[in-house]
Amino acid sequence: MANLYNLATHYWGSDSITLRASSTGDIFATIPMEFLRHSGTNTWSYVSQLANMLVNTEVNVFGVIQMTDGEALDYSSEPCAGEFVYTYPGQSHFILHPAVLF
Repeated sequence: MANLYNLATHYWGSDSITLRASSTGDIFATIPMEFLRHSGTNTWSYVSQLANMLVNTEVNVFGVIQMTDGEALDYSSEPCAGEFVYTYPGQSHFILHPAVLF
């Protein structure tokens, strides 16, 4: 489970994207919407890049963020707040960098 940094969440606000690992259901990232709006790259593609930085990979293979019902996201579109699932292709388990929360 990720550590919660109260000052960061207080600064950015509570409206956020929450990512759960598909293999365990554990939350491994919470990305404030206000942070994304100020990033200059407010797309699902950018959110995916952030999520992929939190996963140890052996090869140049990246995970996929999906709706909780498995529906695909348009990575070129603007993200919305809510809960989403991160799946790492071909792996039922993957290693997350511990206790990381934006």
